[in-house]
Amino acid sequence: MISARAAATGRATKDCEKVKIRANFKVKLGLKKERIGSVVDEWKAWFVGGDTVDAGGGWTEIEVCVEAWKAKLYKNAPGTSVKVGNLILTVKPNAQSHTFS
Repeated sequence: MISARAAATGRATKDCEKVKIRANFKVKLGLKKERIGSVVDEWKAWFVGGDTVDAGGGWTEIEVCVEAWKAKLYKNAPGTSVKVGNLILTVKPNAQSHTFS
């Protein structure tokens, strides 16, 4: 996920990924974090550049970032790869505002 060395020292470390999404109606994106174990103490996730995708059927590229700090790396052997969490992308119809005259 991220550079574990920086997270272990208490400094925040960030990793971003680009994801392609296609929708035939306007959608609002969300993020759900699921922690696995107790290696990462604190973390947050966000979208860069907005959290909505317009209708139209074409691919839209969004960027999702995760930042973690206060990792407890002493719980694992050196060089061990450990899954510390899941980041789930949620999608729901976006409420559109209407103007009435």
